[in-house]
Amino acid sequence: MEQMYEQIPVGEYRAPCEVRGLVAKALDEAQAKHGKYFASWHEVYGVLAEEVMEVQTELRILEAAMGHLIHAIHDTDESAISEDLHAVCQRAELAASEAIQVAAVVLKALMSKGEWQNRDHPDGRPGTGDAV
Repeated sequence: MEQMYEQIPVGEYRAPCEVRGLVAKALDEAQAKHGKYFASWHEVYGVLAEEVMEVQTELRILEAAMGHLIHAIHDTDESAISEDLHAVCQRAELAASEAIQVAAVVLKALMSKGEWQNRDHPDGRPGTGDAV
């Protein structure tokens, strides 16, 4: 797993170990459900685009929850503030969960690339018979 992370240029930032552990778990679950490798770069892009859209959706809902929260704060409605804080927390957790899926897809793509390079195409494309 560490080797996969080393292939991603991230400057000096490194995700906390706990996050990397969640990404590894998500990767394991995805591979168990959908196979160890992607068949092509097209498949990688399709899955990655879907996961990024899910992150964006959760972030839009989170932003809306923040809007509700500020209205509750302006109205000094303690009950609504508490409810809205819970909604913000829930949406932040869901957005984080989706972002972890994005990272898992990237790692699976990197693993797939390594597998493709062991096939008959010198440029790293999937070998004969795979979807390209």
